Amino acid sequence: MALAVLAVVVVAAMPLYIQRPFGAQWSGSSQLSRLSGFGQLEHPTAAAAYWLVVLPVAYAVIAVYLVRRGSSSGVRVRASYVTVCGLVLFLVLVAVVVVVPQLQLPLGNLTIRGLTPLLAIAVGVMVWGVLGRDLTILGIGALALVVSLVANLYNVENMILAQGVDFDYRYNLLLNLALPALVLSIGAVVVAVRDRGPR
Repeated sequence: MALAVLAVVVVAAMPLYIQRPFGAQWSGSSQLSRLSGFGQLEHPTAAAAYWLVVLPVAYAVIAVYLVRRGSSSGVRVRASYVTVCGLVLFLVLVAVVVVVPQLQLPLGNLTIRGLTPLLAIAVGVMVWGVLGRDLTILGIGALALVVSLVANLYNVENMILAQGVDFDYRYNLLLNLALPALVLSIGAVVVAVRDRGPR
């Protein structure tokens, strides 16, 4: 369920990652909009605000679900694995990208596309897997981290363009978001099937 919630969070961010047309006026970046890249989005502040509001809410929903499921099944569930790890990593990301950008950290191309929250999500899933001693979750988190790095460092639409398919550049970041969303969705199905199996 936690992976499914995170997948929904990533998919729901897609409408905010439509890029500005060439030549469109850009008023400059605010401190908050640094979280969503360097001004190529139509609504960079809305995209940044989305992550700041929705991701903590998603972790709270996950925690409530895990605690309720644990109390109804009689199995003690440590919701803190998901919530604390995810929130701490996200707060570190916000601090590095938004609050203290004057540190001039060597982040390079990681911040250009504004998809760094994907890295915090993936690393959070990995830490959750390690702390919970769950190799399946750890593997899903590792795969999510790989595709999140690809999403942050590479324009995925280049693979489509190389096949001769025309693609509107304004929507190229949607493909970048689709990669980790797909991994988290498939991971959620794998974990659900595993947990419903014979005990």
